[in-house]
Amino acid sequence: MAILKGNKISEVEELIQLVFEKAAKDSKETQAYGLSQYLSEKLKEPIAERTLTRYYDGYVLDKKSERKKPTKANLDILSCYVGYTDYKDFLSKKNVITKVDSFKTKIVASVVLNILLIGVLSFFTITYYKKNCMIWVGDHYEKIRCSGIENEERLDPIRLKKLRKIMVCRDTVFFKNGKARIWYDKTNNVRTYFSHYGINPENGESLHEITQPIIDNHVPKCK
Repeated sequence: MAILKGNKISEVEELIQLVFEKAAKDSKETQAYGLSQYLSEKLKEPIAERTLTRYYDGYVLDKKSERKKPTKANLDILSCYVGYTDYKDFLSKKNVITKVDSFKTKIVASVVLNILLIGVLSFFTITYYKKNCMIWVGDHYEKIRCSGIENEERLDPIRLKKLRKIMVCRDTVFFKNGKARIWYDKTNNVRTYFSHYGINPENGESLHEITQPIIDNHVPKCK
């Protein structure tokens, strides 16, 4: 049995559909005749089988020509069948349920809206405010928010942590396990020393690995 569900139905229509849904579940009947006959026998105060069939045709099958509003007495009888004291009781409890559902809907909508707002704010924070770039400041890199300023570089965690411009003298530890620990750049006949390989952030020149001859001939003695 197909129970028609419109976008908005009247209280009478809703009640009658509930009645026939319950009757279908209780009786296993699927046709108007069988359902009406079953209800006529089960209702505390019988309603004529033909009247019940018209209710089915008019409110369940949505046949406008058969639709006729039940009497108050019949509405009370049908309300009792689906668990209410009378039709007034059905209406009052239905309105309470509707208000509760409406409140729940508003709460859910509010939660969803808040989640969306948090998501949007997080996206903009990550995109526009997270420090995903770095810039050379004096003798080291510092993290900054990407903004397109001059000398800005994409964040490189290794260079950020390890690359420093340093002062050296003959006592500096230049090698470890036979490998260089210091690199340098020579520009305008001036050597500048760094703690990590790569590019000199100040002029973009490639850094050179320190060698013993460079140390012997160009690194000053410690004071």
